[in-house]
Amino acid sequence: DAPARPSGETAPAGAQNEPVAGNGELADNALSDPEWAVIAPLLPDEAAQAHAESNRVFLDAVLWLFARKKHWTQIPEGRGEAVRRRYARWAHAGIWQSLQAHAGLRALTPQRQALFASVARRAEQLCAKQAGRRRP
Repeated sequence: DAPARPSGETAPAGAQNEPVAGNGELADNALSDPEWAVIAPLLPDEAAQAHAESNRVFLDAVLWLFARKKHWTQIPEGRGEAVRRRYARWAHAGIWQSLQAHAGLRALTPQRQALFASVARRAEQLCAKQAGRRRP
C-alpha cells in the first residue's frame, strides 16, 4: 500500500475530497491520491448523500475496518453506526460488487485489491443473509 501522508498534510489542489490521512488511527489505511484517482469515478455521486461524510473518508473508514479486522463499534470518533449503515446501503445497491469487478482496480496493489475483494465478499454475504430473513 502507498504510505499515508504525514499528519496535517492534505490532498493536492484539485483533489476531489480530503483524505483521512492526518486524522489519527484511520490514516493507516487511507487511500493514496493515485488510488483515489482510480476509485473516485466509480462511486456514487456525493450530491445524493447530502449529510454523509465524503466518499473518500467513508472508504478510508471501511478499508481500515476490514484491514484491521475490527468491529463497526471500533471505528474512531463514534462514526461506526453511520459507516455500517452506509456500507449496507452500498451493499444492497451493488456498489461494492461493481467496484470489485471493475478493471480499474487492477491498477491498485495486490494487497489493496485483496482488501476490496474482502469488502465485496462481505457485502454479498450481508445481502444473502438479509434476503434469507425476508423469505416467508
